[in-house]
Amino acid sequence: MEKNIIYILLAIFAGIVVTLQGPINVELGKSLGSDYWAALASFVIGTIFLILFMVITGQKAPTFAQFVNTSWWKYLGAITGAIYVLSVITIIPALGVGFATILLMFSQLVMAMIIDHYGLFGYAVKTFSFERMIGVALMAAGIFLINRK
Repeated sequence: MEKNIIYILLAIFAGIVVTLQGPINVELGKSLGSDYWAALASFVIGTIFLILFMVITGQKAPTFAQFVNTSWWKYLGAITGAIYVLSVITIIPALGVGFATILLMFSQLVMAMIIDHYGLFGYAVKTFSFERMIGVALMAAGIFLINRK
């Protein structure tokens, strides 16, 4: 259970950080005069941070063979990440941080339910149950209430 608490706290921390990321990148885009340059700067600086973190923590680099023998689609996470960051930079000024965040969370939840239901990417199948449907419906109601004026 103690190990699960660490992961739960890490998930909460990541949720806070990703929520801060959007408005910070929006402001960076304003300063640079371009959402695209803000997204690129975010990834370049993030890459430098990761390299430093890996060096400090002594992470062993994968072999060239591991890179080459990895299925091509497993590298698509980089493209989905870029689409996400650029989209967030674009939608937050239009929708506001709260509404944009809840829409992102809702769409992530729906996609997660699809991945679980079909066991995509080799994950264990978790059937879309009535309880899960109620959870999605409650979140949809939350979107309505949060955006209500």
